[in-house]
Amino acid sequence: ALMKAWEATCNAASPSTMRIPSTMTLLTHPLSFKGPCNYRDVSVEINGNIIGPSDPSDWRCGDDDCDNWIQFKKVDGLSLIHILYTVSIMFYLQALKIRDSDNVRVTGLSFKNNPRMHVIFDSLRKLYVSNITIDAPEDSPNTDGIHISGCTDVFVDHCRISTGDDCISIVDGSKFVQISNITCGPGHGISIGSLGKHGSNDQVEYVQVSDVVFTNGATNGARIKTWQGGKGYARHILFERILSQGSKNPVIIDQFYCDHEDCKTHESAVHVSNITFRQILGTSMGDTGVKIDCSATVPCTDIVMDNIYLRTRDGKNASSQCSNANGRADGKWLPSAPCLN
Repeated sequence: ALMKAWEATCNAASPSTMRIPSTMTLLTHPLSFKGPCNYRDVSVEINGNIIGPSDPSDWRCGDDDCDNWIQFKKVDGLSLIHILYTVSIMFYLQALKIRDSDNVRVTGLSFKNNPRMHVIFDSLRKLYVSNITIDAPEDSPNTDGIHISGCTDVFVDHCRISTGDDCISIVDGSKFVQISNITCGPGHGISIGSLGKHGSNDQVEYVQVSDVVFTNGATNGARIKTWQGGKGYARHILFERILSQGSKNPVIIDQFYCDHEDCKTHESAVHVSNITFRQILGTSMGDTGVKIDCSATVPCTDIVMDNIYLRTRDGKNASSQCSNANGRADGKWLPSAPCLN
């Protein structure tokens, strides 16, 4: 029924909406809604609840669709409104993926207990996202809240994310991204990266993250993570007006990121430069509030710390740790001894 409704909506000769009323609960298998559509103004409004089969053996999908529960591809002018996803089984699908589209608007979506990434935006231009709620257990791996890859001109605001991985991750090919008014926790923070895995040449630039609260034991806060052996850059990135409520690493740049034990040493690295942390306040779970760990062969450059005030949860001054990081500290600074070269 959904696919027939989509075909009618996509083939309409004027702006059209596929609307599911709040009285309906939809039991769906993996679905792929594909364009291009006849008109560049297509809305999908689902006020009901979307659920999956309780037994993984009951899922039906084609090979191209099996990684994603709901996918939109090549749908310019897409508006996605008011959807509640609930997963009650451990079947490893990504909840929602939107790819290869322009002028996309996503508002008012809620996700609960998805066992993999929740929302993936891939190769989009002009994306607006607001009022997204994501709720997954703290101990659920690889459950990134919002994953942004290869996107340009992105605005994300007023989202509340609790998950077992990055609340928001911004990876290769993304630029001109604004993130604001986010509550993250539990989770692994708002991350640039990871970048440079398997020697890849990854590039992220012009990202602004502002007015964020990291809470409920968030593992990290403002974070940049790159692998040894990679190439490319992460540059022109601003984190500002950040409140840490007991994060383990409120501010962290890690050029030695590795999510397994067998990681080899390499001299090449993704270059991290022109990074500003401004008005970072609150508490750290441990003794260290700021950790900047950069490569000796490709050091971090033009790192700015401006008005940083972090204490431990028991009221002591938090410390800072830096290696191979060049830059400056402006304004008031606590930890009181900036570690930048």
